[in-house]
Amino acid sequence: MMHSVSIIVPAYNAESTIEKCTASITESIKNTSTPEIFEIIIINDGSTDNTKKIISNIPGVKIVNHDKNLGLPFARNSGINHSNADYMIFIDSDIVISNNWIDSMYKSIHNSKNIIGINGVIGSYPNKKLSGLDNYLFGKFRGVKNVNINTPLNYKFFVFSNTIIRRNVLNEIGFFDESLFKYGGEDTELSLRISKKYPNGLRKLEKASSYHITQKSVDQYLNDMFIYGKYNFHQIIEKHPDYKNDLGYGWVFSFKGRLLFNIFIRFLLKITWRLTKHPLVMKYLVVDSFVRGARNKT
Repeated sequence: MMHSVSIIVPAYNAESTIEKCTASITESIKNTSTPEIFEIIIINDGSTDNTKKIISNIPGVKIVNHDKNLGLPFARNSGINHSNADYMIFIDSDIVISNNWIDSMYKSIHNSKNIIGINGVIGSYPNKKLSGLDNYLFGKFRGVKNVNINTPLNYKFFVFSNTIIRRNVLNEIGFFDESLFKYGGEDTELSLRISKKYPNGLRKLEKASSYHITQKSVDQYLNDMFIYGKYNFHQIIEKHPDYKNDLGYGWVFSFKGRLLFNIFIRFLLKITWRLTKHPLVMKYLVVDSFVRGARNKT
């Protein structure tokens, strides 16, 4: 059967979350008026835990198994290559979506030829006590707030963890850059290419809510930002040199950046974070980790 929409779920060592993720997708499909046009494609990206066994028992899904872990960009591209649909939905394996997510996202993009891709909204799991990191990730100090489907979204805030996008645009622009296999940047790089061609085509739909099942620790998150700065960030600005300052290069080596991001301020704000857990302090520590990584380019 020819499907109009493929829902691609990359999974690597996702044994603790993949069933909840796919169950939420299945329920969301049931809440559409045309459930037959949707398919779910799970990409098992060389998992070493029980992910492969678990997904083999999930009914009604297409499974693609990789022999080894090839990275998130490769996994997403693998899903695209196993689909003939007109629209691609990307949902990370540690996310659950709301019952209206698929219906609202599909109708919003299908009914407007000017919309290229749409982000849903990611929040903390319902009824979960918010940590200090959660307050930064899902609060007013990060990303773009108060946007709607009629407002173009800046490419820097467009992520592919809960997204719908037109397949023909991916064919035209190109898929995810598989050289960005370390943490971070593959979303930004693809969104940047899309925005160059379609500057008003990326949007955000507030009513399409989704939730992270698990959350990284502060140390894990800061280390990920360090890795992004050290590796993928430099690859992206080499590919798009005209956007290097827009992507944050000025903070790395400028006089202003060296004044603001240094060992002394970092030490003081780490102490402040332990005492206050204020999201503005976390915002500094996140950018500082990225800057330190970028300065440690190998």
